[in-house]
Amino acid sequence: MRDLPVERSPLLEDISSELLIELHRTRVREERRWTLQRISNALCALKIIEAPIRHGFEKARDGQQRDIRIGVSNSWQAIADRWLATSTLSENGRIEVYYLIMKAGRWITATHSELASPELWTRETAAAYVAAVCRMSVGTWVTQVKHPSDCRKPLTPRSICGHLNAIRTFFRDCHEWEWVPRQFDPNHSLRAPTSVKSLIGPDPRVVADDVWAKLVWAGLNLEESDLRLTGSHYFYPLALVRALTMVWLFAGLRCDEILRLRVGSIRWKDNEDQSGGPLTCLLHVPVNKTSTAFVKPVDPTVGEAVGKWEAVRPKQPARLDKKTGELVDLVFVYRTRRISARYLNQVIIPTLCTKAGVPRRDARGAITSHRARATIATQLYNAKEPLSLFELQRSITRRFRLRRWRGHTLGPDISNGICALLTC
Repeated sequence: MRDLPVERSPLLEDISSELLIELHRTRVREERRWTLQRISNALCALKIIEAPIRHGFEKARDGQQRDIRIGVSNSWQAIADRWLATSTLSENGRIEVYYLIMKAGRWITATHSELASPELWTRETAAAYVAAVCRMSVGTWVTQVKHPSDCRKPLTPRSICGHLNAIRTFFRDCHEWEWVPRQFDPNHSLRAPTSVKSLIGPDPRVVADDVWAKLVWAGLNLEESDLRLTGSHYFYPLALVRALTMVWLFAGLRCDEILRLRVGSIRWKDNEDQSGGPLTCLLHVPVNKTSTAFVKPVDPTVGEAVGKWEAVRPKQPARLDKKTGELVDLVFVYRTRRISARYLNQVIIPTLCTKAGVPRRDARGAITSHRARATIATQLYNAKEPLSLFELQRSITRRFRLRRWRGHTLGPDISNGICALLTC
């Protein structure tokens, strides 16, 4: 930020809000504008400037502000806030459902103001809302400042089911807790139509084999100089970045599961069936959204990289695992802070794409952290000696939505097959 004060003055008092806004508009890259916004917040707190730089676009659509309570009746807000304070869902789940509840309240307040209270909803009102959601477009009944790219684009089938599931959960809880009279059955009146649910199915966004092979090569040969190719600042030790990269490339885990791995999650097991054979690397996966904690075999490269990072990892204070409520020692913590969930998508993957010489997007969209799961599962299923669906389910943590099969781990023969397939 050496170009911030035009007069080259070292005094904070010489920084004006006009200068910050001008830099924010013209002279700072889009991905770094948050830095100027934080600087403006600090200067505003010091009373050097009158107001900080506004987040998002400067002009809101239809003059609305970023407040989800706008356009919602007071009675709907009261019960929705009460539900938010009472629900036993996870923190993220409560916020997501609450947002859609307020969206439904905005719809009922604008279209049927005489029914803008949960206690006044009937089966007919529920049917009208289901029809409205099925015809809803992106950006309808929202208060976001950002303009949607295509306001005429209809909601996807998954989004429609999400909207209906949220309002169904809300009314089911309100009826169960006797907050409102039971005038209809939410499970029946607010269920997604069969025509919508039939459009939902597995759609793995697999990365092409040649592109994936180049990404694996880039990860195995990652150097400190490569982290500067994307223009990103280098914050973390190379051992940490390599461990994070290996886990993403070979473990087939969700981003949340990767960031919640605990110290000591790697265990090595002797292969009793083959005397003198290679050790099997086992990874302890924490509780996730579909199952309890379990153990799975992974490529030895993962264990070696994580072991090197744990050997030099500075001692860090225990962090709270929000999903289990435990204080645990997480692997990917540095300077008392957990690695950001955006670090994989915004730093690691762009760096690997740049080093490998492949585009960051393909025919199926951007290459994100979750696409590694689909790619690994597809490779194991389409190999010359493929894994069965049940074996694949246990090794890739239920990617194909099969019935849960808990309490089992893969034997040495299957684990060796996984290691061979992932390293080829």
